[in-house]
Amino acid sequence: MPRRRKPPTVLGAKTRLDELRALRYVLAVRIDDERTSARDLAALCRQLREVSVEVEELSAAEAQDAAPGIPESDEVFRLHMI
Repeated sequence: MPRRRKPPTVLGAKTRLDELRALRYVLAVRIDDERTSARDLAALCRQLREVSVEVEELSAAEAQDAAPGIPESDEVFRLHMI
């Protein structure tokens, strides 16, 4: 039987992207937990959406940095990244 990977942890994160992925995991677990109150669910879902957007943006930026030969003038301007 193959080993299951340990879930990511925020404290164990080495990069901002790893930290956000761990946070996304924590939020998803809380959202899926049937003991989570309906009052908390809306805030958790909102946070999950925000974190997911940041993860996608950082992943895309990381892929852009790894892609050779793409001129910087074609980069998408992200004001919130400043």
